Amino acid sequence: MVFRVSFSRRKQGMGGEPGPNEAISQSALAARRSRAPLIFFGIFLLLGCGFVVPFVIVFGKVVGARSWVPTPCVIVSSRVKAHRGSKTTTYSIQMVFRYEFQGKRYESHTYDFSLGSSSGYRSKARVVAQYPPGKRTTCYVNPRKPSQAVIDRGVPVMAWLVFVPVAFIAVGLGGLVGVARARRRAPAPGVAPSWLPAFEEGAPGMGVRLKPRTSPRAVFVGLTVAALGSNAMVVVFARSVVQSWRAGRGSLFEAFFVGIFALVGLGLLAGATYHFLKLFNPRPIITVARQGVPLGGSTQIEWALVGRVAAVRRLSIYLEGREQATYRRGTRTITSRETFLTVPIAETTDRYEILAGKGEVMIPPDTIHSFQAPNNKITWSLVVEGEVERWPDIKQEFPIVVLPATTGNEQVVAQC
Repeated sequence: MVFRVSFSRRKQGMGGEPGPNEAISQSALAARRSRAPLIFFGIFLLLGCGFVVPFVIVFGKVVGARSWVPTPCVIVSSRVKAHRGSKTTTYSIQMVFRYEFQGKRYESHTYDFSLGSSSGYRSKARVVAQYPPGKRTTCYVNPRKPSQAVIDRGVPVMAWLVFVPVAFIAVGLGGLVGVARARRRAPAPGVAPSWLPAFEEGAPGMGVRLKPRTSPRAVFVGLTVAALGSNAMVVVFARSVVQSWRAGRGSLFEAFFVGIFALVGLGLLAGATYHFLKLFNPRPIITVARQGVPLGGSTQIEWALVGRVAAVRRLSIYLEGREQATYRRGTRTITSRETFLTVPIAETTDRYEILAGKGEVMIPPDTIHSFQAPNNKITWSLVVEGEVERWPDIKQEFPIVVLPATTGNEQVVAQC
């Protein structure tokens, strides 16, 4: 892959004001572009929140109906009603039943807590066939408001669509958090070009303590929250499916759907357990003389392990350059990642060198500097790997920034 990056330093006024070589219209365009991700992910979040509200109401009714009182009732009428649209036809169960509660007679039209009509005539016809007019069955009455009653108080099939707005919320919220973090890391206007990742200079003679790219605790918390939420929903849906089968209204589609999400929940639970064990691993601490290293330059590196260091059998530290490209193939968006360079720094089995040590890393002059753009990235990291006996291994990445070897009104040409 070959790409060219052109950059030049421009004079800017105080507070990031446009300089003499930068048009005000260009500054406004940059501001609009910076707001575009916020608007995009904000729309996802708002749409997800709006569409999830009806599902929340349905789940609230299902949970509340657990305390409703079983009451004998008689079916007055039942049928499948067709709702014809311009291109499709959907169906719903229309049922009327009568019951007596606390000496008063009531009539209800609610078979279950479905949101409305949907496709699938046969499944609804089977339900109607089970409840012909005149049949005596059991309904569930709200003791606080006896005029409310339902025959099937389980989770309706359409409630599975809740994962669609939940996905919208996840994308929107995750995107907004990612944009906020990127802006906190972004360099101040006039200090560095926008395509160069931000980095910490550090005090002279003090060095810079690197932060890991991903916190093990954050990964564990994220997986735990996802596992708990997923498995909680699986339990609710599984109870509904079991009740449907016991009542003779079981659906293979519902059972298959529950099985798929149960497997996903078990996978998330296994991942959370694995990363919980990794929390007890020794924690690497990496300090470099400077976090921004130019092509052809070098920096001193110091490492130390804190925790159960005696359990570590081998320690490897290396520099890794990685390219990330996002592109479209037909209707799909694909992101490919490829490691184009690995530079060994240290590899040891000596207990004292595992505990702490020093080294030096040099950036080859004939490679590519760090780069960030919407569809392409060049990232550099110091990778620490440790083999731990009878326990999950250590692997953490600590980002550094490789600077261009040349500056000024020049052109950087990179091949990777």
